[in-house]
Amino acid sequence: MFLEAGFESFLASVTKEHSNENLLFWREVQDFYLKYRDASFEQRQECMAECYEIFYKYIDPDGQCEINISPEIRNQIWSILTEVFLHTFFYRMLLGKAVR
Repeated sequence: MFLEAGFESFLASVTKEHSNENLLFWREVQDFYLKYRDASFEQRQECMAECYEIFYKYIDPDGQCEINISPEIRNQIWSILTEVFLHTFFYRMLLGKAVR
């Protein structure tokens, strides 16, 4: 499945079955992981922005490619994203006050 031709063939197949959003979600999460697995703290804002894009595209009930997950899982993911965002925001705010 990691070979591009195989992926495209499988994607065409699941598109016919109206379940291509699951494969596209998997691929975007894999790309996200590879891009940010060794990210510095300075890259966190960019990382969070991309993470929210994935959330709103695939996990949000109004997303253009919503995947089928339970509301409980959706809420857990949202809670984690919110916690990470707030942690980053407050850390930057405190860092800014310490530098002054």
